Amino acid sequence: MMMEGFMLIKFSALASHILADYCLENSCLFKSKSVLELGSGLGLTGLLLVKSLDLNSYTFTDHHSKVLEFLQHNVTINLSPKQEKIGEYSTKYNNTSVQIQCLDWEAFHYSQKYDIILGADVVFDRRLIPHLINVVLKSLNRRGKAIFASTIRNVDTYNYFLHKLEEKKLKIECTEERKHKGSLSQTDVSIVKIITFQIEEEIRTTQE
Repeated sequence: MMMEGFMLIKFSALASHILADYCLENSCLFKSKSVLELGSGLGLTGLLLVKSLDLNSYTFTDHHSKVLEFLQHNVTINLSPKQEKIGEYSTKYNNTSVQIQCLDWEAFHYSQKYDIILGADVVFDRRLIPHLINVVLKSLNRRGKAIFASTIRNVDTYNYFLHKLEEKKLKIECTEERKHKGSLSQTDVSIVKIITFQIEEEIRTTQE
């Protein structure tokens, strides 16, 4: 059991770093934008982006209380000396407003809209995928983009995610595949797929 947890953390950290690299390479997309990160985990992606990019706001989210505790600790020591109660965190780093929120995809009720939605290794449970997509549909600005990085562990689960995107009329803008080998001595190569998608025009018009 511990080994399974270790492997999940290792894969998530890899996807988080690759997602951050991709965002930094495409920094022009983020200028003065509001960003929502789903499944922030330890906060690796968000911390790099908040410190490196000119953002309007960045909202870290996760659901499990222990993860939120670690997340808030990491954000606090990197961005702000102020310690607040778990689940009530907000601060400002340079010109970027930073928040941490508890977000349950299955009981989603937020109404705020964001320019960009990020997710690293959030496509892992087939049962949760419809809820994940619902969060994107309800939270993404009509001309916004969602960018997900996924370590491919189960091809069927990832293909189901792509199918649900099409079903919900979320248009895939671009895809990219990056391979990673932990060291020269390792033979196994991890494949991380990056996908950028947005709400199709006909849905935007309806929302307007």
